[in-house]
Amino acid sequence: MNIFANILEHNFEKNRPNYNEGPCDVIIKQGLINSIRSLEFKTTTLLLNNSCLSVLKTNILDNNFVKLQQQEYIFSIYSLTMRRYLTLLRFKHKLQITYGRRYSIDTDLHMNLLSEIHSNLKLTILQNKTAYQFRLSDLGNIIESSLGNSSDLISMPQWPRNPYTNSPFTKSILVIIFVAFSNSTLRLPTLFGLFADVRFDLQLFEVRYEQVTREYSINTLLNNGDIDTQYEFIREMMTSYETELKTVCVHPSFPRAKIVAALKDSLALFLRARYASCFFERSNFRKKTVSSLQRFARLNPYWGRLIIIQPDVTEAERNLSDKGYSVFLISEKDTSALTQSADGRFVDLVYTDDKHIKTKRPRRNEIYSIGN
Repeated sequence: MNIFANILEHNFEKNRPNYNEGPCDVIIKQGLINSIRSLEFKTTTLLLNNSCLSVLKTNILDNNFVKLQQQEYIFSIYSLTMRRYLTLLRFKHKLQITYGRRYSIDTDLHMNLLSEIHSNLKLTILQNKTAYQFRLSDLGNIIESSLGNSSDLISMPQWPRNPYTNSPFTKSILVIIFVAFSNSTLRLPTLFGLFADVRFDLQLFEVRYEQVTREYSINTLLNNGDIDTQYEFIREMMTSYETELKTVCVHPSFPRAKIVAALKDSLALFLRARYASCFFERSNFRKKTVSSLQRFARLNPYWGRLIIIQPDVTEAERNLSDKGYSVFLISEKDTSALTQSADGRFVDLVYTDDKHIKTKRPRRNEIYSIGN
């Protein structure tokens, strides 16, 4: 802190107070300068830990032996010194970015050329004496995914890191990114804004915004999660609500992707019913889940089953089918009825409206779509 202390001492010499100084004034000013010189931390942490301001508050502002007139004068000189010191830091930062070592990368994380992106949507950060250029939206996604990290929908936020070096971003870098978002046309990511609201305290962020990060994890699972993970949650949901889905019997070979596509809306309600923060929300989402699954079972009683079509049937069987074909619905317990020569099709057509149900028993060409 020698630079800041030297600027402060210079400003005290150039800007005399409008009252007569005594020996005590010199001692007070020199004590403040010496206390700041004794601080041992890097200049980049100055804005975040407020160590110099803490020294000023302890030695001057909260000191009952320092008169109000003296406090106002010293505080004005301190403010002038801080403005000049920060200007010097910004100038140093600009020189390091312009003439320092640069990481050789000319594309963003989606392999788009950075040269084709507007300057308002790019940001160069300085880390470990190396300049890295990012697309601003990529930085937002990095920070958002780190803060929204979870394991089995249990919130486990992590500190954002540089994707090229895996080095954690310092708080000063996060402040720079936050200011860049504020000055751009991009929307500030929700979790990043909440993280800045708690002054980048990760533990406080995890405790205060646990429900927000859990909701983010649920949305990430539903929108970007892999099929297998979504399928496992759906199987758990079908087991938990077996009564509501008693008419639905999914064949073991039914494609997982079609199961996920058909029941994703109900899965969203199921997950919120399980992980909501208060009892009222859990109860409300549980009722919505029951209603959704009951409606699905009523509109799609044959969904997920395997149909075996055989042309040689009796007249009685023909009357029960459409166009002279007998329809056999094979469930998990009836897989022994499958034959190699049988022409099997899965029932994968999903109804979402009551108007599509014309009779109590759907016609053959209405209850499944051709192909697996």
